[in-house]
This record gives sequence, C-alpha cells and structure tokens, in this order.
Amino acid sequence: MALTDLKDVDLFYPVIHGNLGEDGTLQSLFRLLKKPYIGAGPAASAMAFDKDLTKRILNQAGIRNTNYVLLTDQNYTSYTYDDVVKEVGTEVLFVKAAKQGSSVGIHRVTNAQEFTEGVADAFQYDYKVLVEASIDQPREIEISIWVTNNHVLLSLVPLWCQKKMFGMTTTTNSLMLQGCL
Repeated sequence: MALTDLKDVDLFYPVIHGNLGEDGTLQSLFRLLKKPYIGAGPAASAMAFDKDLTKRILNQAGIRNTNYVLLTDQNYTSYTYDDVVKEVGTEVLFVKAAKQGSSVGIHRVTNAQEFTEGVADAFQYDYKVLVEASIDQPREIEISIWVTNNHVLLSLVPLWCQKKMFGMTTTTNSLMLQGCL
C-alpha cells in the first residue's frame, strides 16, 4: 500500500503495540498526511513510550513510581547487581529496555547472573535500560480517555497479576477475563 492509497481514509484508529505504533511515528505520519486519528499526539506518544523519560516526568511532578537505575551503553559496565540492589532498595529487580513494549526485553532478576543476562538481552532492544525495584502485589490500571466537545469519557480497567510479573500474556488474559477483549 502506498501513501497515496491513504487519502480516502476518514479516520485512523491505530491499535499497534511497540515501535512505530506507540512511539509517535504513526501519529507523525497521520499529521503529515493531515488526517485525523484516535489517540495522543506524536510528542506525548514518544514521551510515554520512553520509560526513562516518563519516569523523569513523573518524578518532576512528584508522582510516586518505582526506584530505578538507568543503564546506558556508556555506564552499564560500572554497575553490578549488588550496586543496583543497594541503590533501589530491593533484591528483586526488573530489567527492561527503555523504549519497548511492556513485555519485550524485560526480565525479573534475583541474582548477579540473571542481572548480567537480563541487561545483555535488554540492550539488544535499546541503548537505554532501566533496572527497577520490584513491587509487592503489583497492580496495573489501564486508562482510556476520550475527549470530545464538552464531554470526557474515562475508563479504568484494573489488572491483577497472580504471577511474579506482568507480561503480554498476563495482561491480555486479564483483559479477556474482564470481557475487555
């Protein structure tokens, strides 16, 4: 399909996960084509997709979130598992690529070997890797907001995880059980 084929589309409803779908790329294309679309704009999408940038914004706004260490291709060799445990305050850590979907390049680690392997894998997906503290009994809340004229529609869908970590299967199955998918 060529870009010229998209001229007859009235409204784009992007339902794509990961790179190019959530990172502002599609939204930028829609703007370039001067076509309406559902969802956040390019800048908001790009910021939300970058976990490091999102955490910086949350911290600046005083919104609680997990303690973390940012590893880059410049500093990662100076951090050991024990260094990160000391800095974030827990022995159970989550290693994740900064700019990927919620279950790509993510590892739950509890020792030095898992840490080393998880960091190496996460760097396959991005040049920035977050290492976060684990949360006991985590909750995820999916939030949808639709704004039109003078109306705001808000939908909150809480997700509970019986396993040790959320992943694509956990999230999808939880939504299906609640009749959301």
